Amino acid sequence: MIYLDANASSRLRPQAAQAIRELIGGNKAIGNPSSAHRLGQEARYLVSKARGEVLGFLGFNDSARVRLVFCSGGTEAANAIIFGACPKNSKAGHIVATAIEHQSVIEPIEFLRSLGWEASLVRTTPAGAVDCEELVNAVTEATTFVAIMAANNVTGALQPVAQVTEAIRRKGSKAFIFSDLSQAVGKTEISVKHLFDMGLDAVSISGHKIGAPCGVGAFVIRNEVLEAGHDGRPRLLPLLLGGPQEYRLRAGTENCLGIAALGAVARHLAKTLGDDLARLSNLREAFFRMLEKECSGLRRIVPTASEGFLGSLSNTLALVFSGVSAEDLVVALDLEGVCVSTGSACSSGKQEVSHVYRGMQMSEEDAKSAIRISLDWDADRQVVEDAALKISNVVSRIRSQVGNQ
Repeated sequence: MIYLDANASSRLRPQAAQAIRELIGGNKAIGNPSSAHRLGQEARYLVSKARGEVLGFLGFNDSARVRLVFCSGGTEAANAIIFGACPKNSKAGHIVATAIEHQSVIEPIEFLRSLGWEASLVRTTPAGAVDCEELVNAVTEATTFVAIMAANNVTGALQPVAQVTEAIRRKGSKAFIFSDLSQAVGKTEISVKHLFDMGLDAVSISGHKIGAPCGVGAFVIRNEVLEAGHDGRPRLLPLLLGGPQEYRLRAGTENCLGIAALGAVARHLAKTLGDDLARLSNLREAFFRMLEKECSGLRRIVPTASEGFLGSLSNTLALVFSGVSAEDLVVALDLEGVCVSTGSACSSGKQEVSHVYRGMQMSEEDAKSAIRISLDWDADRQVVEDAALKISNVVSRIRSQVGNQ
């Protein structure tokens, strides 16, 4: 099986597997981190150690400025931030976001809109990058919340989060600014600390996008956000209520196994990320050249970095094969043992065009012929050579079948 869908979910890294084995080996008991006894203390230390490892990987040598809150993944993290900063029972405000945000951001915003909130969704250029000036101009005195993802899950296009955040703050806005980092962390060398220096308030991350298991993620928030405002209420209210876990910002017993695995992955990536990204970027470009040579009517949606454009994730290719149905291509490749997708895994099986492609102002025809290829952490030259051959053969076969109809 050739796996080219790492943006949906990365395979478990050896470091994560080893961390889990060490905890469950020999029938070792794992205590509740909230318990006072020895097993509880050990579990509490495990969570604290992983918290430090993830924060260190994100660029924070200490946690004096921010708090990292473990949760079940990127969707919960985004919902916790959005509904925590924009309570459903509060006075409706104005939200600004990009039109290509993940569903875990778009859907909560649409829900708030149904309750009377106003929302401005800013579309991107055809290359997938949001125009900084257009997004900043959408922010008004009434704007209370801004969302701009760091890297798009469908196209891999990188977004100018630091530039947008700095410009909004320069404008004098006190809006809550949030960035979904689920695809960017571990796949770029983005400095999360720098984003906070620019004025960002919160970010979300997802464990299974970087080789930790599904079911673990986190959000990081600026400490000032937790301080009470003029109305006596902090700017972020908890989504889940119950016990005092995670600074009282996420009730429920922590997922110790997942958290330990995420900490192990963060510790590993802190040492190897630069080399990994360079290797994957070279593989991606070689892959594209192979496909370009064998497949006519091939177009790359998101180009590499150029003046004024940040480019895309080092592992991601968003491609249009003209005259080929993306749905047919995904199914045919699956039968050949190649896993690719038409876009977000959260939309798999749906026939409608992705909201991301609409947000990029892509034509209906191109959108229905677009696929996403995302290399996993263990991809090598043999993988891309085999994949390029299979993809070119399948594309040729589909076009031949269409031509004979």
